[in-house]
Amino acid sequence: MTSKAFMFLDPSTSLACAQSFTAKHFIIVGVALIYLALVRWLRYKRMDRIASPFANGKRPLSSMTTQEAFEIMVQLQALEFPYAMNKARSVALLKV
Repeated sequence: MTSKAFMFLDPSTSLACAQSFTAKHFIIVGVALIYLALVRWLRYKRMDRIASPFANGKRPLSSMTTQEAFEIMVQLQALEFPYAMNKARSVALLKV
């Protein structure tokens, strides 16, 4: 027995609505996946750029200057963990 609410819809209308609905979701999922892949690629590209002077035995980490360490920390604070770094800084300042 069919419901009275859906009696006015014919099967072709509901099929067209379902196809439109899934097409929109495929586009949204596709754009989201492309965005996530791009973010991942750019993030690892930046990470490799930071680590490249010390990777594969080029230089030992103990030879890092304070200026290089400072630049790495600035990048981490700004791009990777801004909320966590700000919270850590506030806790550290409270303890002093």
